[in-house]
Amino acid sequence: PIRAARLGRARGATVVAGASADDGDWNDEPTVNIPISFFSILNLSPARASPASIEAAYTSVIQRELVEGFSNSCLAARADLVDAAAQVISDPELRAEHESDLKNGRLTPVPASQLGGALALMQEAGEHEAVIEYAPECLAAAKSRVARRDITLSAALAHCELSHNALTATPPRVGEGCELLDIASKILIAEAGRSFSVELQETIDLTLREMAPAYVIELIAMPLEAKRERKAGVRALRHILWADPENALNDRDAYVVEVNRHLTSNEVVDLFLEAPDSVPADAEEVYQSAMAHIVTGYRERRPMLIVDADEMLAQLEHNAYSTAQEARAQAERLTRAAADAGQPPPQGAWATPPTPEPVNVERAVCQLLLGRVEDAAYSLGMGNDPSPYALDPQVERFVREHSPSGDYTEGLIALADRWIADVAFPSFRDSARVERVPTVAQWFDEPDVQRFCERLEAAPALAKTLAAFDAAARSAAAGAERLGDAFGGAGDVPGLRAEGAVGASVSASRSARRARVARLLRQNPAAANVAFGGAVVAGAALVAYGLGADTRSAPYTAPGVSSVSASPKDVGALLGAAATNVADGVADVASRAPVFSRRAPEVDARVAEQIVRRWQNAKAQALGVAHNLRPLEQVLEGPMLQQWLTRAEDVKAHGWAWEYQLNALTVDKVEVMTPSRVMVEATLTEVAVLKDRARTEDDDRYESTYRARYELKKSSDGGGVRAW
Repeated sequence: PIRAARLGRARGATVVAGASADDGDWNDEPTVNIPISFFSILNLSPARASPASIEAAYTSVIQRELVEGFSNSCLAARADLVDAAAQVISDPELRAEHESDLKNGRLTPVPASQLGGALALMQEAGEHEAVIEYAPECLAAAKSRVARRDITLSAALAHCELSHNALTATPPRVGEGCELLDIASKILIAEAGRSFSVELQETIDLTLREMAPAYVIELIAMPLEAKRERKAGVRALRHILWADPENALNDRDAYVVEVNRHLTSNEVVDLFLEAPDSVPADAEEVYQSAMAHIVTGYRERRPMLIVDADEMLAQLEHNAYSTAQEARAQAERLTRAAADAGQPPPQGAWATPPTPEPVNVERAVCQLLLGRVEDAAYSLGMGNDPSPYALDPQVERFVREHSPSGDYTEGLIALADRWIADVAFPSFRDSARVERVPTVAQWFDEPDVQRFCERLEAAPALAKTLAAFDAAARSAAAGAERLGDAFGGAGDVPGLRAEGAVGASVSASRSARRARVARLLRQNPAAANVAFGGAVVAGAALVAYGLGADTRSAPYTAPGVSSVSASPKDVGALLGAAATNVADGVADVASRAPVFSRRAPEVDARVAEQIVRRWQNAKAQALGVAHNLRPLEQVLEGPMLQQWLTRAEDVKAHGWAWEYQLNALTVDKVEVMTPSRVMVEATLTEVAVLKDRARTEDDDRYESTYRARYELKKSSDGGGVRAW
């Protein structure tokens, strides 16, 4: 069935499939010289081009299934060119002439009407670079829109094949492959729109979306000097990590681990702060961000980032304790249910949950960098005061060996220097390259650091407010840049450009972190009772005093949970080696002789409920819309009163308010430790809504039932119920 063909190589001659000498002025049609090989068209080599193999190759090529989108005229031209190829290499004279052309690099003139078919065959033969090179000249010679579409489709397919080669290489060249696919998509849409060759365009889009995570890693893994490429990668990373559930990664945790290997400490901080409300933060992400805060704050002499890091680490400790408490409560419920049924406890009911890695060393470093030496020693289980933290013998030996004068401050500083240099800085790409890590002594040589620590000791709220102004000034330029990036979407990463911009934060301030921590509270409401400025308030102290008289100083504060601005000595005594006390750890403080002489009642379930309700009411009023501090002053005093007043003032200053509603309160257990100390365990169901007048979005809200443990201490004198 091979048709007649004619091949001429003289000046002006053209390849015309299916033409004869009497076809008239066919060679008056414009031509384009292209490197077409009839052997390649038929997938034959000159040595293998026997009559039988030519016939078989011809049949195979004619029957090959093509991508949807080629026009009928293109398919006809393709078939005619296949006929011509078979005819030429079947004729000894024409074949020799054609082999000579190929050997000497002479191009073959092809009429404009045959260009679509010619490029299609070249693309099928694997001549992808040639198709891409000659496609623009062919497009210029094309006479119709249909012909242009055929040529564009062949060029797009050539880009797709080259992309496949790059993506399947060892190692894969993901960026190159994605860029080639992106070019293929762009030229198809530009020439014919979205409705042309729909199946191919859908395949390209799907591949780009699937390869985008790998492309992002390739970009952020580039040298730090490749700022433009890495910036594009980090910008696109937001789209991947914050994707809606339908487009979420199959193994997000493993991907985040790989991503963190290539990010700088500043990039980790920004990603954590800018994450939207819908994206939860797991413990590993919080820890990594805390480490990044430490490194960034230390390098840039920004102590407020150290404060933030310590708060985040305290949150991890508390969550670990809450998890253990919930496991214990569940075991007790199962055991009671089994006992009621006359059965033994279920197997594994009292299995110990996995113990998380302690973060007390990290916290001690943060506290030391803030000038709180005694607190750092307490977090390590050292010092003169009893500590719930287990003392690590290796840490104790190191501190002792590096304290030649006997003052453990020397050893603590040496420990911090060693940890920062050997653990913190190597955790991130930028800091890992620092040859001479600054010392703690150099950190405190900075006047700004000294001033901050002094303010933090004297007036925590003022220190944090001034630091917030400083952070806003630092982030103004970066914020404008991030805002521009947001309008640009994912920028340079194909497969994410059409996803829409992810709104970027314009300020890496404490207010940005507030929403992030609020999400942690919604996931684990027992973790805290208040979030303000990004700080987690995980406890309180109920003050014991007589009714109606002034309070005086020299209170004793039993362990409770505080924010970073407070001493870790207020961390609950009931926490594990690396866990803080459960929410609302409560301590009463004796302060004065009572006006009334009646005795304090013994604490039973009824009295315990009254005390807990007093605290819940005081907390709700102080941090609520009215910001009424008087109830707080009636149940707290001393350092804990000052801390909670500061927290309430911070909430008010930022335009926030927590609306609490206590729906249920059940006292589960009352345990008398000593005549003056009582432990109370209770189950609470509450709803909390965080109001922010600066936000137009819906309020942050959580509703949950959780278990809390309270430590009460009785005044040395009377005072009725209020003496607890």
